[in-house]
Amino acid sequence: MNVQIDKEELKKLIEQGKKERQELGQIINPIVNNFDLNKQETLEVCQIGKFVYKIDSKIRIVDKPQPPNPDFIIELKDKLIGLEHTQILTEDAQRYFRVKTLLDYAEQRFEQKYPNINVHATISVQNDEWKYSQRDKPKLAEQIADFVQWTRLEKDFELPEKITNIKTTRHSQVSFSYKKKIGRRNT
Repeated sequence: MNVQIDKEELKKLIEQGKKERQELGQIINPIVNNFDLNKQETLEVCQIGKFVYKIDSKIRIVDKPQPPNPDFIIELKDKLIGLEHTQILTEDAQRYFRVKTLLDYAEQRFEQKYPNINVHATISVQNDEWKYSQRDKPKLAEQIADFVQWTRLEKDFELPEKITNIKTTRHSQVSFSYKKKIGRRNT
């Protein structure tokens, strides 16, 4: 087996990595170097810095106050904004978005199948994970729409293994949300 390596492409990747490291350092280092941060706080600064870098924004992290103040003070267009860092989506992001896109599709199916009914449904999924094929997605969305309707109508039915809880409330529109905790079915 003969593997060809494009040396010019490799050089470009190395240079791009160096440039990214330098630019990230300009965002992150002023906070890391000027504050006595614990491991978690350093991780948060790095995550916010990477976010700022990825969106190519003119956001600047200007302060890292102590609780109960916001986690960060950022500057954008000469305005100071308090930022509370509450959730990190890393490896779990793919699992989260897989469930979220299924529920978004189920929400659309609900609106089509049950017009003029406004409901907010909070749906809990076992172990916060649902593996399914794209081929199965329409059928699953249809079933979830029905489960929400039956919950709303207080019908007696058995939830599938993956759904641990559905809670519905009246709402001004149709809205399905994903609750990342295991619970029991409520009506």
